[in-house]
Amino acid sequence: MQTKNIIHLSGVAIAIILSLVIAQEGFAWTSPTSNPPISTPAIAVSGSSVGIGTVNPQEKLEVIGNIRFPDNTAWTLTKRADNVQPLIRTSRTDNSQVGLFQINGWGDYSFDRSLGIGYDLAGGTMGAGNVFIAGRQTIGTATPDANYRLTTSG
Repeated sequence: MQTKNIIHLSGVAIAIILSLVIAQEGFAWTSPTSNPPISTPAIAVSGSSVGIGTVNPQEKLEVIGNIRFPDNTAWTLTKRADNVQPLIRTSRTDNSQVGLFQINGWGDYSFDRSLGIGYDLAGGTMGAGNVFIAGRQTIGTATPDANYRLTTSG
């Protein structure tokens, strides 16, 4: 009986060893023949900065592409400050021609460049400190006079 058990266990051990050899040869890892595709990740973290559409964010949050707010979605851009601070900073790609839309601690806003309403800025700069408004304007009334560019009341 003991010899029969030893033969049986030997057969089981041989079957296990053969299974392992077959698995090693039949299912062995082979190196890929080419590198995986490389693309810009959707989100990248670099230190304390987060990039969307970039692998090397230069600010706390850098987004390459458009940001879309779906219809009927309420959102706010909040900036809290007790002194004058930039709310929106714009510049050319070489960081020249910086323009600031600033806020102070009292809810007042200012532009350090010019402000154009109803103007196409494709023609170039409007200078600094100017306000350009196209069409008829009113001050103190909601009804512009068709004969004048500026209508005032009060």
